[in-house]
Amino acid sequence: MSIEHIQYIKISSKSGMVKTTILKCIYRTCLTTSGNIWYDSQYFDRMNIATASEDIVMKLREHELSFYSQFLKVLPRISAVDVTVEPLIQRGMERSEARKEVERWQRRLGIEQSCWQARPVIFSSGKPQRLNLARAFIAHARFPLLDEPTASLDAKSKSIVLEMIYEA
Repeated sequence: MSIEHIQYIKISSKSGMVKTTILKCIYRTCLTTSGNIWYDSQYFDRMNIATASEDIVMKLREHELSFYSQFLKVLPRISAVDVTVEPLIQRGMERSEARKEVERWQRRLGIEQSCWQARPVIFSSGKPQRLNLARAFIAHARFPLLDEPTASLDAKSKSIVLEMIYEA
C-alpha cells in the first residue's frame, strides 16, 4: 500500500485485529518480524523505518512522526496545560507563547478553562482523550498516527476531531 502526501488512511476492522500494532510498527514502539515500512522523510529521504537505527527513529519522532493513543498516560501531578505544552517546549518554543497555543487547542476541543490547571488523572474518559488529541495536533507532525481518535467521545467532540483531522 502507498499513501501519497497530504492524504490520510483509515484502518478499520474488528477489535483485536492488529490496527494498533500496525501504527506502533510505523512509530517503532513495536518491531516488525519481517517486511518493510518505507517512508519519505524530509530529513533522511526515502528510508525503511523497520530497519532504521534508534537514533534515526528518535529524530523522526522529534520532527516528523507523532503517535496518539486514546489513553492518556501522564505523571499524576502534572497539569493539563503542562501535559499539552510539552511538545512545543521540546521544539524550542517559549513557554508563554506555547501556553497560548495550548489554550487555543484546548478551547477548540471543548476543554473548559477551569480544567487547564487540573491534573488529567482526575478527568473522566472523554476529557483525557481530548487533551491527548490537543497534544497530538499541537505538535504539527508531518505524519500523525492516530489510534482510535474518536473512541469515547460524544457526537460534538467527534465532529470537531474529524474536522481537525481533515485540516491536518
